[in-house]
Amino acid sequence: MSHYYDVIVLGPELPGLLAGGLLARRGFRVLLARDPGDPADTYQANGHTFSRLPLPLLGLDGPAWRRILGELNLTQSLRRRLVAQRPAYQVLLPDHRLDGDPDRALTEIERELPAAREPLEAFFGRAEALARVLEPLLSQDVTLPPDGFWERRELGRIRPHLPAPSEDLLPGLGAATPGRAVAELPAQLSSDLYPPGPVASLRLCELWRRGAFRLPGGRDVLRKLLDERVQTHSGEVTQVVVSELSVKRGRVVGVVTQPRGEVLGCGFVVASMPTARLVALLGEQAPRRLSATAQAMPPKAWRFVHNLVLAAEGVPEGLAEHAFIAADLARPPEEENALALHVGEAAQAGRASLQVVALARSTDPAYLALLGARVRARLSDALLPFLERHLVCVDSPHEGVGAPPMEPVYESTEPGPLGVGVTPLVTGIKGLYVVGRQTLPGLALEGELVSAWGVARMISLAEKKRDPLKRDVLLSG
Repeated sequence: MSHYYDVIVLGPELPGLLAGGLLARRGFRVLLARDPGDPADTYQANGHTFSRLPLPLLGLDGPAWRRILGELNLTQSLRRRLVAQRPAYQVLLPDHRLDGDPDRALTEIERELPAAREPLEAFFGRAEALARVLEPLLSQDVTLPPDGFWERRELGRIRPHLPAPSEDLLPGLGAATPGRAVAELPAQLSSDLYPPGPVASLRLCELWRRGAFRLPGGRDVLRKLLDERVQTHSGEVTQVVVSELSVKRGRVVGVVTQPRGEVLGCGFVVASMPTARLVALLGEQAPRRLSATAQAMPPKAWRFVHNLVLAAEGVPEGLAEHAFIAADLARPPEEENALALHVGEAAQAGRASLQVVALARSTDPAYLALLGARVRARLSDALLPFLERHLVCVDSPHEGVGAPPMEPVYESTEPGPLGVGVTPLVTGIKGLYVVGRQTLPGLALEGELVSAWGVARMISLAEKKRDPLKRDVLLSG
């Protein structure tokens, strides 16, 4: 065994990188092992640079972001780069267009949808009330999903204040009404859980209404900032292909790399990837519990991304940078019937970039090619009547031979104590943790932050050999 690390982080998902940064800051020797086969966050097509997935930043004033950025000393560095979105978002319906900012929303609802004002006001009020219950929990040094008695006790204390999993949060509105779409559409198209459920719907609504930010450069810039933090604290970032995990007497002791079969030793492994991919790495060593978890949260849909560049005059005046579009309110929010639209600046003057996201029902290439045409047709009908005239370039990272897989949106058969979907951080193998979009998918990006903090906490508590005085000095800054 030629190299040894305290923690090895595997997989492309953001929570592993965040957990690695926190652990490096706390004095652990961390290796971020990047698989060169994982797709980059951006790609080139027809002379343009596109992102594979949008990154609207929500809840930056909340405890999940605040404590991670504070410990990593990234608060000011990140905020200098952020661009605030005003309005934070819009909901575009066949006969209505409403801004989502709290100071304007109820006025616009009174004008556009007067019959829906009372139930929507109650919905927004419940979202604020949920924040007052949930955020004190997220600010504590607890692990979610719960790992012990104290975490389960804290969840038990707030459970009476949470809506029931089957509760209708808008009892005064019909199933296919514009008012219901105004409340539900942002969560339906933002959550990694489908359908998102009452807690996720309320929480994501509250985060969107508080404000959204754009980070120029997107995930690439965020990853670089976090890589620098790991390397600042003696961690390493490298590209390596891991073929399997080395497990002895029920404990992970290293990772086996290709092509030479070299073993990189470690005390802990953080698998920042879908559970099914981790099960494949473990092979016959995979615990039944982990395999059952992978089966309990299968993909329900996939995020199909469509990137467009068009002349700036083709973008309607007053369009927010984030907009949620619905056509037939009686149909599910899938395919071209419901779109999340993200507007950005193109690299060339006089042009604009649009990233459109739809929930696809299949990963079949022929289906995706047809879906792309249907998405453009819906945009033309609903928002951009002269789209073809202004269109400069169109591309999807999911079409064509060898295209990378789409991001799944999960269905949870075991929604867990918060009703937002739960994949436990622990795997049944000592020292091996799984973290990622499957952990708390109902909470989307905030769930990723919470799970990253949780796995860093569990590893910090599990490591008994470190000098406590050194740890206290590191944590105090």
